Amino acid sequence: MAELLNISFTFSFRTSHNNQEGKSPIVLRITFRGERRDIFTGLYCFKQHWDASSKRISRLEKQAGTINKNLEMILQSAKNSFDEMRFSRQAFTIDELVDKIKGKEERPTLLIDYLKEGNRKMLKRVGTEIVRATYNKYNRSLLYMQEFLETEYKVKNLSLQKIDMELIEKYF
Repeated sequence: MAELLNISFTFSFRTSHNNQEGKSPIVLRITFRGERRDIFTGLYCFKQHWDASSKRISRLEKQAGTINKNLEMILQSAKNSFDEMRFSRQAFTIDELVDKIKGKEERPTLLIDYLKEGNRKMLKRVGTEIVRATYNKYNRSLLYMQEFLETEYKVKNLSLQKIDMELIEKYF
């Protein structure tokens, strides 16, 4: 089990891609469960300023301090994202981790949006499977839930993951 959670983060210097100034990108390489992914950091430097042993920019570069601090922040952010996913007790892939690090997380399903979608489906069934009065009851339930969330929780919408027994008991 511990083997499945082994991860490594290393910075590498990508000499095959140069920008217009002749600088090469610094890439964060993630190795997790035998798979590797590279994430471009958005930071660049000249080949002679890259210290391959420390995986950082050598102190000879005048912006070394700033760039190295940015690299440390990127590394810490990646580790935090990994820890957050690891402690969520949900299985995840390296691609999901990369998306989280890049900030491309899936938008959570929200209660009011879910209810509205259900009401749209009900509206399509009016006249064939259900009567208008039934649809009106579903719509009224949506309005009651919106009012409940605004008065009880002071929010307009709530993630489905946050629904618990306390919310259900308060609602009923």
